[in-house]
Amino acid sequence: MSMKNIIHKSFKQNFYSYTTFNGLYEREGINIKPTWVINKLLAKNKKWDVNSLSRFIHSLPPNYSFYEPDFIKLCLMIHKETFIKALFLNTQENASVEFYAARDTCNSSSNLCDTLVGLRFEEIFSNMPGIEEITGIGRDLDFKKWKIIQEKWRAYYLEDINFLMSLIILFSALDPERAYYFYKIRYWEGDILDFEYGKELLFTKFFDGTDTKYKNKMNSLIDRTLKALTMLKNKNLHKIYMSERLYKDLQFAKTNEDSDIFLSGRYFSSLGPKKEACEEMYPIRRGDTVGINNMVGASKIFAHYKDYFSKKDLNFLINKKAYDGEKSYISCKKSFNILRKHMEKDYDGDDKNAHIFSDAERRKRIDAEHEIINLRTKLESMIEEHGDHILAKNQEEDIPF
Repeated sequence: MSMKNIIHKSFKQNFYSYTTFNGLYEREGINIKPTWVINKLLAKNKKWDVNSLSRFIHSLPPNYSFYEPDFIKLCLMIHKETFIKALFLNTQENASVEFYAARDTCNSSSNLCDTLVGLRFEEIFSNMPGIEEITGIGRDLDFKKWKIIQEKWRAYYLEDINFLMSLIILFSALDPERAYYFYKIRYWEGDILDFEYGKELLFTKFFDGTDTKYKNKMNSLIDRTLKALTMLKNKNLHKIYMSERLYKDLQFAKTNEDSDIFLSGRYFSSLGPKKEACEEMYPIRRGDTVGINNMVGASKIFAHYKDYFSKKDLNFLINKKAYDGEKSYISCKKSFNILRKHMEKDYDGDDKNAHIFSDAERRKRIDAEHEIINLRTKLESMIEEHGDHILAKNQEEDIPF
């Protein structure tokens, strides 16, 4: 049964199917719609902390993860310092492995370092969808107020000291010039984080292309904050701005990061030596609980194992589970074997349909913005030449400002 046919009818509106081609080989895949992901992120914008946001991200398909450049840009703009802290902490968990074991890890590699150094605020800001919903500042059809609104949108980010300080700490952990690629993200408990270097990276890389007047304003705000912090006994910036910690189950062994369906630590403890024999399947006994990570996991239960669970639990998966990344367990009513391949997330390659900041979209948005700017410029010159009655006439014709 293909993944397209596995998705339960109650969730189908949240998914789309696509086909990947490689020569004579082709494969159908499914993915969550970017609109569903964005709406979830926006709905919880002020409610999630670093742990709940991390859980939600771990529940998503591989195209939406802490290591995907496109998704990093999206979360950075929506959740600001909350996402920065979550990214920092998730990265640091693996950076500690690199520090002590001198080997690369999946989300603390040179690739992620290069991704972060390559981020540009201006590019992300100019292409960010839903900026009105994120900031709470709506557009205005009066073109005279357009610049004021854009300034307010910028201020939402550039005048937020928590956002700026969190970025400095994140960038201070980067070391793009390091010779050994698996040391390109510093482990903050083993290495000394250079906050001045982090600030330098922030301004020369992330804010590359940002107008000098905004840089000067941010620099002044940061300097005033640092001066005020010298009055505190605890002057360690990462402990002030990164005081949160990941819950134990989110550290290192992220069982739900790569799984649609997962089993509890208590279950694995009960297997004892028998665990080594469970290469392709796990024996689930009556009364054992099975964890459901996401809508794909719930759909797999309905497609392959619904006869082993109560109607109450199945109803919960369809009608009551929020799918915000929360851990949910259902109890089996009779014994069965669950296949490992049904538990694991499917990865069908890079699905560019899920890219919010794709090159095509960026070009499309830039072209649209240029068209609006040209219309404004033309109208301004007409107003100067013929008077304000031209403005009233064009507004009646609903020119898209």
